[in-house]
Formats: sequence, C-alpha cells, structure tokens
Amino acid sequence: MLAGQTDFMFATIPSVIGQIKARKLTPIAVTSLKRSRSMPDIPTVEELGFKGYQAGSWFGLLAPVGTPQAIIDKVNAGVNKILPALEKQFIAAGADPVGGPPKVFADFIMSEYTKWKKVIEDSGAAKK
Repeated sequence: MLAGQTDFMFATIPSVIGQIKARKLTPIAVTSLKRSRSMPDIPTVEELGFKGYQAGSWFGLLAPVGTPQAIIDKVNAGVNKILPALEKQFIAAGADPVGGPPKVFADFIMSEYTKWKKVIEDSGAAKK
C-alpha cells in the first residue's frame, strides 16, 4: 500500500494506525460490528451497507487444558483488575480491550471457530 503497489488491503488498526494518523493511508471501514474506540470516525462495514459483516482480529490469554480453575480465576481477576489502568494505552495503540469472565471468552472463541469453519467449508477451500 505505502509503495503504491496495492490499492486496497485489510489490516488490523494497531498495524496501520501510525500511517493513518500520518495521512499515508486512508481508512474506509472497520470490520467489527461496532466502531473502534481508537478511531471512532471510521464507519463499520455494516454501516456502509453490508449487513452482518464481521471479521476481526483478537488476542487473549489461554491456559493449558487441566489448569486448575483457581489459577484461571486468579489470572482472570488480575487481568480484569489491571485492564482499566491500561485501557487508554491500548486504545491509543489501536486496540479495543475487553475484559470479562473466562466463560464469555470461551464462548466467543467457539463462535469464531464455528463461523470461520463454515466460511472455509462454503468456499470449498477444505474438504467437507
């Protein structure tokens, strides 16, 4: 994009926020269901007329199967406690931090798995 060899790309906000702020790249839309807190003036793809479109990147903390629930709860409580203090830094870097209970994150991961499995199967990219 920056070299002028590509006219369009999908990228995570953290990977391009510097170029957007330097006016080297022009954002068209975010692919999340809600606008990004780091760049709230950029519309969502859905707002531009593509109903139900959602594709995003995310990061999370995971533990090996069999990790005692007490350890998971302790780490989760610590992350949720410190997250508000780090929120401004995350948003400034282009990320939208989300805390919450492990079950909500586990359900989210499963929904992402189910969604993308169907996309891959429907595309013919994988044997059914």
